[in-house]
Amino acid sequence: APDGLPGTVEATLTPVQARSLSLTDAQLRQLALLAEHCERHFGGPQDVEWAIADDSVVLLQSRRITRMAAGSTARDQEPQPDPPAASTV
Repeated sequence: APDGLPGTVEATLTPVQARSLSLTDAQLRQLALLAEHCERHFGGPQDVEWAIADDSVVLLQSRRITRMAAGSTARDQEPQPDPPAASTV
């Protein structure tokens, strides 16, 4: 929040703002690297939860994907132990 306190901030957007991209190219690259790192580290596809803090992508939680949509492929569909949470990239 702008006042430095935790919480949710609601803001009115102009139509142009509402149609614009939410993430920068740099943030998208960081997010892709984070997802790839989690997949390599935990040995398979991951459901990754993340946030942006101080212009950096922060990992909130990563857990194995337990179901894939029909037609999806996974390099490793063997069950994996649930990984620990909380890390930064």
